[in-house]
Amino acid sequence: MTDIQKIIKNNKIYRFALELQYTENEDSKILLKQILQNFEQNINDDYTINTDKHNLKTNIEKFNDKFNKIDELTFKKQFYRLNEIQKINKLKEYFKNNKNIVDDKMLQSHADTILEFIKNKKIKNADVEYNINSTTITNIKNINIEDDKIVIAATVKKTLKKKSSTSKE
Repeated sequence: MTDIQKIIKNNKIYRFALELQYTENEDSKILLKQILQNFEQNINDDYTINTDKHNLKTNIEKFNDKFNKIDELTFKKQFYRLNEIQKINKLKEYFKNNKNIVDDKMLQSHADTILEFIKNKKIKNADVEYNINSTTITNIKNINIEDDKIVIAATVKKTLKKKSSTSKE
């Protein structure tokens, strides 16, 4: 028990004892005696301290739950609508979960590289497959990791053969 808690306890005991001394009502005297006995046995004080700790813990849990819900709702939109910080967080999460990269510097480097590719239009936002319901990136098309570097895979463009419009007869 801290010093402040002792002071508070002693103050309560003094208050109830003083009230008991000047009370004429017999029912109040019985109640005040019971309260004083509880304080002297530390039953009431221990109960109050334990409930305060429990209330504090549940309040922290409630706050964390609300924060997680807000966080989840902010990510429930299409990938191209996420702001840059949110994209970086989701890209780091993708590399950590799917590519087994755990080094923080490497995660940041890969996320920055992908964002740079998107800004320079080397890859499109549509190439990032993003599941809105689970708020996770499931795949990034045309991206390979070679020697701890991200490389854009060579895409084969289909060329159509044009028929000549002029034909000799």
